[in-house]
Amino acid sequence: HFFIPLLLTLEEKASDKNNTFESLNLSELLDKLITLRYENNNDDDYISAIKKEAKFKKLSDSSNTTIVMYIRYFGDSSNASDNVEVEGNSE
Repeated sequence: HFFIPLLLTLEEKASDKNNTFESLNLSELLDKLITLRYENNNDDDYISAIKKEAKFKKLSDSSNTTIVMYIRYFGDSSNASDNVEVEGNSE
């Protein structure tokens, strides 16, 4: 839930190979996303709160539904991959 909005926000900046976790202020942005998530349990409220933050202005171009779709899609995909590995390791 935290990394997809972060990645969508940093799309342009992250393409520079010289950027680091620190130079992109990822720790600060991630902390803000975590705080907003705990303050907003509902996905729509969470995305709306993110869009109100100047740091995540780029997300204003996308609908709440689109952002939630990305979160759910990638969340489900990563969980599915984890399950396949676990099943593969148990054989």
